[in-house]
Amino acid sequence: MRVFILLVLGWMAASGCAAAEHRVTDSRQAMGTLLEITAVAPTVARAQAALEAAFAEVDRLDGVLSNWRDSTELSRFNAAAGSGSVAISKDLECVFRQALEVFRGSAGAFDITLGAEILAQRRSAEQYLVVKPVASTCTGFFRKPGTGRRHGLPGHGWPDRDALPPRLRVGPGRAALAAAGMAIDLGGIGKGYAVDRAREAMLQAGALAGFIDFGRSSIAGFGPQPWRVQARKLNGEPGEPIELRDASLSTSEAGGEGGAILDARTALPVPFARLATVRASSGAMADAWSTALVVLGRRGLARLSGSGLPHSAWLEDSAGLVRQDSAPAP
Repeated sequence: MRVFILLVLGWMAASGCAAAEHRVTDSRQAMGTLLEITAVAPTVARAQAALEAAFAEVDRLDGVLSNWRDSTELSRFNAAAGSGSVAISKDLECVFRQALEVFRGSAGAFDITLGAEILAQRRSAEQYLVVKPVASTCTGFFRKPGTGRRHGLPGHGWPDRDALPPRLRVGPGRAALAAAGMAIDLGGIGKGYAVDRAREAMLQAGALAGFIDFGRSSIAGFGPQPWRVQARKLNGEPGEPIELRDASLSTSEAGGEGGAILDARTALPVPFARLATVRASSGAMADAWSTALVVLGRRGLARLSGSGLPHSAWLEDSAGLVRQDSAPAP
């Protein structure tokens, strides 16, 4: 679940922007949530142009990454599941490759191929109370009737995903889903990817600095001075201030009846109260790893550390809050 947890405290320049710089802020609905962007540029016109470039890029990506409409590229790709390799855009290839990198690094905790299960959860009015036995579309996976758990996998607890045929195969300009009925859902990485592309669009349009707030869960700050945000704790109280300088921040939360992040071991929502925040240079990677940490809990921190991604991570659960830094704070 993406949650409203980040309070923007502002740009940390002495009193905002210098006299020769101008700041413009605007907000619009995008990808089902509120997208607020601030651009800093030498002129108001250039700052406004940077905003328009960012909003236009996010609107374009909505037509690529969303699975809420049949007309998007992702929906068309899902409709071709099981029919072999199909041509895909550079954007879809890039986000697929980033997702597969986190899939491997997290031992399958982050899995974009759970799209069919996620869609079933959306459509069920009693999705967190009643679990109906549903046959999986992937060879080697089936759910034991009445439990919702996946069986037929090697090992105990977390499955050995590397021992199984990939459900998603990606090549240069092409990709394939293994079986008909499977689907990709990019809810755990799509907004982070859009933040990355919006930041690039702003720089190309002449922005000196900027801040992108995508639903208070996927954000980015860039420029010569750091931006400061403040996360909240699981109990709703304010957390520590976090600085962003040419970095992105993503937060995910699960637990209780409102949880919507699926555990790939069970295809059910994560039942534990967990709040994970990841700061990294890439919004897509921060987005995906915050999701993986919610699924894995504290043992996921070792996997994130072993991934080689420079990061800072905050994970809160019933035992308290823990922070991990792989490198000096960006």
